[in-house]
Amino acid sequence: MNWQHLQYFKTVAEAGNYAKASEQLFITTSALSKAISSLEQELNFPLFEKSGRNSVLTPYGKTFKSYVDKALDTIDMGIADVQSQLDLYTGTINIMGTYIMCADFLPPRIRSFMEIYPQVRFSMVYNITAVTLDSVMNGTQDLGFCGEFDSDDPRYKNIGFSNISSDDLVIITPKEHPLSKDYYIDFRKLDGENFITYRSNDTGVHRLYVQLCEKYGVKPKIAFEVPDDQSIIGLVAAGLGCALIADNSSLRSENVHVLHFREDEVPKSRSYIIWRKDRYIAPVVSAFRDFILDEIPDSVSHR
Repeated sequence: MNWQHLQYFKTVAEAGNYAKASEQLFITTSALSKAISSLEQELNFPLFEKSGRNSVLTPYGKTFKSYVDKALDTIDMGIADVQSQLDLYTGTINIMGTYIMCADFLPPRIRSFMEIYPQVRFSMVYNITAVTLDSVMNGTQDLGFCGEFDSDDPRYKNIGFSNISSDDLVIITPKEHPLSKDYYIDFRKLDGENFITYRSNDTGVHRLYVQLCEKYGVKPKIAFEVPDDQSIIGLVAAGLGCALIADNSSLRSENVHVLHFREDEVPKSRSYIIWRKDRYIAPVVSAFRDFILDEIPDSVSHR
């Protein structure tokens, strides 16, 4: 039995006329009539009968059409499902994240994902939390990997998110700084020090810096506000101030000194995966998001 002939049958039954059906199917009336006749011969019962200029279903045709409709709907669903899988194998995922996410967290996970779906492509850029939030909100990025933000802020009401990591924060100083001989930091000793912070003051590590200053009675003295981690590291290395930053392996190769908080005082910077929960998410993007979340056993999504 020919799937195309079933489509022809359905079209004629709904049009009620061979001429109208042939126009919809972009074939000649004679070709359509021949296809229906072939189907009737195969079935061994008539599907249509004449009613003036129209063709109406016989009782057998009416019964048969109810099954054809179900069959064609099932086939359409199957085609759509397979096409979604094909999209999964060939799609592109646009992501933006903070420096530590792009440098440490994401690369091994992208590699593992691409071992399963080798045709998937990634576009990845790093930026601060505020820009990442805005980029996901306006749809220029599919997924974001950012730091702390106020999830109760009305601006982010359509953001879905899940905590995926918690990183120790450290203080970095220039190599020649008086505190560079120390391993642990007494935050109170930073009173009066020039600090280099992130430009956005309502998200990420900047918020934690302000909270630490309040906790230890230190008056913030911000010398520079910059957009990203690399700028912060560069200015600290140049001797222009200190900074609070998430600990990561690349700091050991930079021209800075790393000061650690004592075990009972270590501040943490939580990182999140974020997405727009009120918009369609392509199968390939959804698959990568779920891949990340499945790897984090304690992750709790807010969708």
